[in-house]
Amino acid sequence: RVWKDQPVAMKFTFVLFLVQFLSIVFGQITLPKIWADPAVIEKSGDFVTISFDGFVPTSEDFVAMYSPASTAVNEKAYVGWKNLTNSLKSIQFPLVNNRADVIFRLFITKGNSHVAYATSNVVKFKNRDEPLQGHLSLTDEPSEMKIMWVTDTAGMPMVYYGLHPNQMTNRAAANSSTYTKSDMCASPATSDESFRSPGTIHTALMTGLLPSTTYYYKYGSDANGYATSQFKTGPARMTSETVHMVVYGDLGVDTPFLTHQEEQVPSVKTVKQILRLMNSSTETPTLALHIGDISYARGWAYLWEYFFALIEPISSRIPYMVGIGNHEYDHQGQPFDPKWANYGNDSGGECGVPYQSRFSMPGPQGNLWYSFNYGPIHFLMMSTEHDFLIGSEQYKFLENDLKNVDRSVTPWLIFMGHRPMYSSAEGMSTDGIMNNMRTTLEPLIVKYKVDLCFWGHVHAWERTCGVDNFVCAQTDEMAPVHVVVGNAGNDYQVPWESPDDHSGNGHAVQPDWSIFRTANYGFGKLAANRSQLELKLIGDQRGDVHDTLVLRKK
Repeated sequence: RVWKDQPVAMKFTFVLFLVQFLSIVFGQITLPKIWADPAVIEKSGDFVTISFDGFVPTSEDFVAMYSPASTAVNEKAYVGWKNLTNSLKSIQFPLVNNRADVIFRLFITKGNSHVAYATSNVVKFKNRDEPLQGHLSLTDEPSEMKIMWVTDTAGMPMVYYGLHPNQMTNRAAANSSTYTKSDMCASPATSDESFRSPGTIHTALMTGLLPSTTYYYKYGSDANGYATSQFKTGPARMTSETVHMVVYGDLGVDTPFLTHQEEQVPSVKTVKQILRLMNSSTETPTLALHIGDISYARGWAYLWEYFFALIEPISSRIPYMVGIGNHEYDHQGQPFDPKWANYGNDSGGECGVPYQSRFSMPGPQGNLWYSFNYGPIHFLMMSTEHDFLIGSEQYKFLENDLKNVDRSVTPWLIFMGHRPMYSSAEGMSTDGIMNNMRTTLEPLIVKYKVDLCFWGHVHAWERTCGVDNFVCAQTDEMAPVHVVVGNAGNDYQVPWESPDDHSGNGHAVQPDWSIFRTANYGFGKLAANRSQLELKLIGDQRGDVHDTLVLRKK
């Protein structure tokens, strides 16, 4: 009776012990085992093969990856897993260098329980200080470019740059920093299960750059090696040159294995299409704008590692400018949280720490609100997660920036933030943040003749007419056009708002101010010179153009 009352997992563990004991005594019983090859990973992104023997796998069994290797056997603590089938003899995992050793465990399912049956050998990275996660950003000076990257230890980080890959004679030393679990504000970001060290984050400044010029650069250290890439600087002041860029929000990441966290499957296709555009011979983008909801790590630190691995082919070649979203910042007790708002715990306890530490934007409040010029465009980024009401520090910055834009230098003015000022998605018409943003900030952007506004948060693409207080102007050049560009990766989306005239089966009627909207995944491709601005929605399936906006200056 005592045996009968024991849980399945305990019975199974006892049987495993008995089998192991008998195999030692009689030497005739084969036990399941797994092993990893190679045991040393040469560089980040390389594959490790996990082989297994001694049992017939089923679809209920799986192999889980743990990092660091010392992590205890705990289903919530592994990074991810891959399911098995009865025809498999091995599986592969691509490993991102997260500066820690890795092991794999075989889990066999019995009843409702998963039992860790065997553990692989330890897999190590050959160079924990491999320079990774390279990403560029603009400063207030057009002759400068920042580069950030990550290694395990500080060392003596440097960047070398020049006009030829064999003549990178200019150099700059990097500053180094990091953050810890105690810097976060709540769980899961503060838990041992989810926090992983971000390593040492380096920031170097390249100066004395010429406009519209290709530079070659390498970053790292003599002791641990360098990563190499190239970028093209922005055009000269008052140029007639056309600039090309990409814009999107809510990208996230999809890891090459299963995890316990919600991931953004379309992000991989979106990045693929952006890279296709970057590798084209014409209209190559030289700037990326990512307007909030960056990695969707939400407290699970390993997702930041995989996110940067995803975007590095973009961000190491063109400046990657970001805005803060609810999934980077929102947390209980945040300073600005009026009753009409719906701020919650969307950052998973990160409260903006990884976002502020891993990026460097040219703003007075770090990466929260800032502005910069690029070619014929003045860009102004706000934070929809911080106080934007009249009299606030942010409001004063936005107003002062808008009224001091020299339109003879930058004839185009683009305003950006994560949460939208206009959206016809279900429930948004009563959204307190959106309505108060429109009441507070729309008079400013209309007064100072903002041409175009980019937003994210709603996981769709929606373009308005030139609009002021829901009323379309005679032409799109006569009032700000708003475009929600939150369709890059996140696959959660509510339907369009509509009167329920057909018991939930109706086709939502589009408001007059909403000119084009779609749930198709993709990104915006923006091209502008001094007289014309063109925005296209590029779909992530074939790279087709699904929407086009053209604005002209007289």
